[in-house]
Amino acid sequence: ESDRLITDRPHVSEATATVGKDRIQLETGYTFFLDRNAGIETTRHSWPEPLLRWGLFADWFELRLGTNYLQETQSTLLRRSRLSGMDDMLVASKIALVKQRGLLPVFTIFPQLRIPTGDRDWTGDKTLPGVNFAYSWAVTPLIEIECNTVFNRKRADDGVNSYTERLQT
Repeated sequence: ESDRLITDRPHVSEATATVGKDRIQLETGYTFFLDRNAGIETTRHSWPEPLLRWGLFADWFELRLGTNYLQETQSTLLRRSRLSGMDDMLVASKIALVKQRGLLPVFTIFPQLRIPTGDRDWTGDKTLPGVNFAYSWAVTPLIEIECNTVFNRKRADDGVNSYTERLQT
């Protein structure tokens, strides 16, 4: 069990497992997004999606650092625009709180901050907090059900206001 490599990249739901004390794990990924709506085509490439995970203090705690490069293109019949640059830095921890007991799931919490280090097109322009609650059930040694409930502050498109993004996976 302690030698298993459980990654969070590329992944829709974050895993509940931590890397373990005194371990460092670097993960990367690539995401492609395509949306066609009302005559507008939007494509987004996201890479290298690095996430550094460092187990500190105990097996139930890890420090997480991440950043990313984004490229987005919007096209219509008459116009094309492109944005590219670095995203804000992620500084977070992952704290494993509860192990699975019968129907009770493994439960992990991720307090996190987005630090305004990104390029003009991608920065939130201020520190934006968030929290991710990850929970999972091991059905068999090879099958697991993973869920995340996420609340993150985001900058609104007007560049001034903020809102809370809520996600469920």
